[in-house]
Amino acid sequence: SGLLRRALARVEPNAPVTVLLCAAALAARVAEDRRPGTTVAWLSAWPLSAWRHDEPRSWVRLVSHAVGHFSWEHLLGNVSTLLLVCPLLEDEYGSAALLATHVSAAASAAVAHMYLGPERTALAGASSLVFASTLLASFGGRRRLANGKGEGRVPLTTLLTVLLVCFREVALANKPIAGASQPGEDNKDAVYRSALAHAVGGVVGCAAGLALRPRAARRAKWEASFDTVASGKKWK
Repeated sequence: SGLLRRALARVEPNAPVTVLLCAAALAARVAEDRRPGTTVAWLSAWPLSAWRHDEPRSWVRLVSHAVGHFSWEHLLGNVSTLLLVCPLLEDEYGSAALLATHVSAAASAAVAHMYLGPERTALAGASSLVFASTLLASFGGRRRLANGKGEGRVPLTTLLTVLLVCFREVALANKPIAGASQPGEDNKDAVYRSALAHAVGGVVGCAAGLALRPRAARRAKWEASFDTVASGKKWK
């Protein structure tokens, strides 16, 4: 109808990496519900004993595990955070930079699980991406970067976020993980697997923040200079 057409015309497409990631995770969860025990198992990253370097599937699983989730609760918890944080990151750093951060976080978490994770357990979910995005977001502050106040320094919000994440992992160490464990998995294994993915994602997010911060500073200064000229003020 005309009303629906006008309403859709007012919707602005944005954050393609975030939208496609969430759509893929949703599709994987729907497929898993239709055929339980198939889709998530295929997407998941497994321990080193299951690695086959000559099988393309093993390489795909290094990143595909990020779109598989063990339950709807697991999925919605990750997707809601991604939809809140990642569009701002895509606007701040660009889609390519966010995609590179997500791929790095997923692959790093998969490798860590292969070598350090519990035996006979699968890694699935976007938790590593969530923590990488959260830590990357803590490096924000375009206005301070434009003024040259944040260069060469680690933001206080980043340190507070790291402390909060560490406190959360310690506080939840002995509590059951609702919806984020696979059927029959021991809770200790689930907690360790989850904490390992969170830690790796956080490290990747911090590394991405430190690597992207100089470029963000240059962009912020350029935009500030452009705004100054556009407003008719004297170039500084």
